[in-house]
Amino acid sequence: MRQRDPIALPAIARLEVACALSRRLRDARQGRDLADRLLLSPLITEIDLGSLLGTALTLGTESFLRAGDAFYAAVATDEDGLIISWDEELLRRANAVTPSAWLSEHGEA
Repeated sequence: MRQRDPIALPAIARLEVACALSRRLRDARQGRDLADRLLLSPLITEIDLGSLLGTALTLGTESFLRAGDAFYAAVATDEDGLIISWDEELLRRANAVTPSAWLSEHGEA
């Protein structure tokens, strides 16, 4: 069995996921609860925003990123990882890769 790749996320991801789920479900409590359960995975590590601020500030201003996206770029830099996203700005400005591109290279055999 193939070992799963770890996922590092800035702590703001919890807010983004909870808000997106709440909006979609039209239920605040369910959105928060689902986000909390999703982020309980042992594969996911939440990185404190304070520890990312310096790197996020540098990357965000130099690459002209949105503030939230700068935190994802900082995690990728600090954790020696990459960003997997469909977001066009992250693909162009932060060397992100699309989920399909990542899967074609790393998908399970």
